[in-house]
Amino acid sequence: MFDDLIKIIKEKQKFIITTHVNPDGDGLGSEIAFFHLLKSLGKEVYIINQDPILENYSFLDPEGDIFVYNRERDHKIFASSDVLMAIDLSNASRLGVIEKELQKNKIYSICFDHHPPEKKFADLHVVDENAASIGEMIYELAKEMGLSMTKEIATGIYVSILTDTGSFRYTNTTSKTHQITAELLKFGIQPYNIYKDIYESDSYQKIVLMGKMLATLRLDNTGTLAWAVITKKMRDGVVESFDKEGFIDILRSIKGLEVAILFFEKEEKVIKVSLRSKGNIDVNRIASLFGGGGHRLASGAAIEGEGLELAIQKMLKATTHSIKVFVDSKNNA
Repeated sequence: MFDDLIKIIKEKQKFIITTHVNPDGDGLGSEIAFFHLLKSLGKEVYIINQDPILENYSFLDPEGDIFVYNRERDHKIFASSDVLMAIDLSNASRLGVIEKELQKNKIYSICFDHHPPEKKFADLHVVDENAASIGEMIYELAKEMGLSMTKEIATGIYVSILTDTGSFRYTNTTSKTHQITAELLKFGIQPYNIYKDIYESDSYQKIVLMGKMLATLRLDNTGTLAWAVITKKMRDGVVESFDKEGFIDILRSIKGLEVAILFFEKEEKVIKVSLRSKGNIDVNRIASLFGGGGHRLASGAAIEGEGLELAIQKMLKATTHSIKVFVDSKNNA
């Protein structure tokens, strides 16, 4: 699976690594792992994302290797680079401003992902839909190339696996996942310290906001769909760039639920939507109807140009339809 990628890695010298807008643990951990893997081969490597790294993932980047896109500084890097490595995304639009640099400079592009692409947008797609996370794929790549594992690479891979398996709770967790993790532990990573940094470092303001969000919680009459809202007004006094994962996880924990949705009002007519499934509903398909993406159990989208109420109505209609199709097929089986 990695033959073409390995050939490019060996032949090319200057790489840019990026991931989707609002990067999560899978994207950030994988970027750091790939960065150190390529650096160990003597390559010139840059990580450039549209959005800043969240505070709870800052331990991944003690040397400040992850850049937030700055056109004045970065256009020269894009113009002179050999390869753009796009990690953890199935749609080029999720690159944000990086997509424009890719198109403008016509850099050779590689999509490295475990989500099926909606349509091919890169020169080379390296996709393993059976992998629980990008981290698993990087581990296998390093192994196939005969590269030595380091603490930095192991930490990035571990964060990718930990976050994309829901701390080893989700159905994508396999025996292979645990075997890889067992190997990573040999390189000095500290599981509890990593978990604490990611999941036990919330601010007081964020917890207060969580309470406000729960006050908006609604459940449909079937008990299979729950949703809640975070408005711009509710976020007064809260840092803008915080991890929303914990918010939707609370919704997802409701017994009998099929899908949980969190509506996040970024601006008056810019609504970010996060969707989570308990397993029966493919929320990636729902997100794709709105130009978003992700994977079967966790996806997101942005609805722009419309107010919060209309965005909620449209998303609930699409999700209710998907749940009804599943329930009807189950009853007719």
